[in-house]
Amino acid sequence: AGVVSLGILGNYAYFGRLDIGLPLGKAWFAVLATGGLCGLAGGLFARLIIPHHGGFRGFIGRLRKRQPVVFAAACGLVLVLLSQLTDTGLYGTGYPQARAILEGHGHAVEAFGVLKFCGNIASFWAGIPGGIFSPALSVGAGLGANISTFLPGSDPSAVVLLAMAAYLAGVTQAPLTAAVISMELTANQQMALPIMAACLIARASSSLICRKPVYKALADNLIEAYEARSGRRPRNRRRQSPCRSSTTKRKPMRRLRPQGNRIPRPRERPFLAGVQDHPSATNESARPCSRLDQSALAGSPAFRR
Repeated sequence: AGVVSLGILGNYAYFGRLDIGLPLGKAWFAVLATGGLCGLAGGLFARLIIPHHGGFRGFIGRLRKRQPVVFAAACGLVLVLLSQLTDTGLYGTGYPQARAILEGHGHAVEAFGVLKFCGNIASFWAGIPGGIFSPALSVGAGLGANISTFLPGSDPSAVVLLAMAAYLAGVTQAPLTAAVISMELTANQQMALPIMAACLIARASSSLICRKPVYKALADNLIEAYEARSGRRPRNRRRQSPCRSSTTKRKPMRRLRPQGNRIPRPRERPFLAGVQDHPSATNESARPCSRLDQSALAGSPAFRR
């Protein structure tokens, strides 16, 4: 569907068309720098927003559970205070700031990436859904502007684009998705190889901090909460009979092997002679047959029928 829509409508240049490139040589140090640093930052963001029962995240979760409205108001107050440190604010997705930084004529402060990073965490902890993709791109643009100051031999716009893709790959741990989105939003195919390399490095560095991808972790938490409310058994656990402990072992069943044409039967169950065709049977009473009588009775035509 995506390929068909691109073939008919063309690229959706969300940040405008950028004709930038990254030649081979020392400029490729930007790939290592953006992939490593932005990947670590993305993994830290993903780890902080994933709910957990222990540690600092467990403490935040218990506070939000006790007083959700008060906690959300406190998160909003933190966001307002952080916005006062910038000229353009931290509200919304950060699209105007990211596009201005990407085009090279932005008026955002140097710490925009760090402040937007903290603002996104406060917004997510408030419990109000606001998305991850667009805010992640703005944080990556701010971090890329900071990294470009240490790489004077590289194009600042190219470094910013690499940082946007790398941070998104670090948060989602989906490098291919981050690379395709970054190339599509800027209508730039010249940066395909650097972007993919930076996203792969960011994915590897992000897994050092956050083992599980953020969307998978959030989905698992929703499933566990639903199973807890509905009273179902948790997944990935063996079902155990309530009458049997985990230490008891089931005895293996003994298989009876037929010998020749004889019909196998259990030895513990006595066989009563009540068949009229057997010569040793009487009408007055039935007595247990011996093994010789049982073998003779098993071969009789009446018993087989």
